[in-house]
Amino acid sequence: MEQETVSKFLENVGELRMGFDLFTKNQKLSNVFITLGALGILGIHHDKRTDKVICFPIPPPSAGTKKIVSVSGAGDCFNSGFLASQLYGHGFEQSVQIGRECAKESLLTVNAVPESLNCIGEKLMENLVEHVHTEHCRH
Repeated sequence: MEQETVSKFLENVGELRMGFDLFTKNQKLSNVFITLGALGILGIHHDKRTDKVICFPIPPPSAGTKKIVSVSGAGDCFNSGFLASQLYGHGFEQSVQIGRECAKESLLTVNAVPESLNCIGEKLMENLVEHVHTEHCRH
């Protein structure tokens, strides 16, 4: 690991400790996400089916060839995308990816919550309707 990456990681030790403490003290939690700025996010997930707890890095979203305009709101957009995806019935991994996509959209605009997130919400709703229709037709 590069020295700069180690230094940035160590800057977040307090947040990491708070996240782990929160998770261990509240047995009802399934997920905790700790934002680490340019390092991305550290996720903690309790799979209730297997009773296993996993801790994993979530890399920061890539802006590709586009320029990052502002980091304000990226963490909130990740959380919103993840939660919305979960509420629409998507799996954990897909919800993390949708959260990353929402965070990426936030990085590319001066608005903390970009207008483009409306399209992601509409797409989630379309997928939910399709999923419910498919499940309904199977019975």
